Amino acid sequence: MQYLSAILPLFSSIIFLCLGVAVYFLSNKSMHGIFLRFCFFTFYWQFSWFILFSLHSNTYSDLICRIGYSGIIFLPISYYEAVIHYLNFPKKHIAWFYYLGFAFLISLWTSDLFIKGVHIYPFGYYPEAGILHVGYLFMICVVVTMAFNVLYKSFKEEKNPIKKSQLKFFLIATVIYCFASIDYLLNYPSLMEKLNIQLYPFWLFIISISLLLFLLSHFITLNLSLE
Repeated sequence: MQYLSAILPLFSSIIFLCLGVAVYFLSNKSMHGIFLRFCFFTFYWQFSWFILFSLHSNTYSDLICRIGYSGIIFLPISYYEAVIHYLNFPKKHIAWFYYLGFAFLISLWTSDLFIKGVHIYPFGYYPEAGILHVGYLFMICVVVTMAFNVLYKSFKEEKNPIKKSQLKFFLIATVIYCFASIDYLLNYPSLMEKLNIQLYPFWLFIISISLLLFLLSHFITLNLSLE
């Protein structure tokens, strides 16, 4: 079962690696570096989960969890950075979010306050959250809410129908991206036992779908504008 579970994060990591490289060479220079960074963090995270789900013992599971979360921490920040960069919004909050991300990263590698260790599920090993993980989830809520607000504000004010169509795709992608946070429930084994839910982190794939929407909208509307 664990080896079958590893197929999905492997597939998603390959998608992100290919998309990151494609966008780097096909998009404009002001955008491709930031989008590539977002794709890299996602590839890094999902490939780590591929390795984690492939393990047949817990010898290295704690180490792989921490390596994986080293990329996850910056994932929502890089997503928000890509959104506001595309919309040409002020970037004054980005640095503070990255500082906070580095604080979580230090805690991840120096204590058990962020990740206690691993918990075994039917699909394989998964990290168990510490007390600071709650603060991280709060940061995600703030970042995603801000991304949605700037997208919605731009969508309401946009007069160009092609640009408006593209922003609609971005909004849909952001909503789908938010649903991916359901996977974080797995970080709380006691909660999952109380809810009596058997959940596999299939939202890994949903994140890939949201990115595809984000990317396809860019090139679809680009072609429309050229026509």
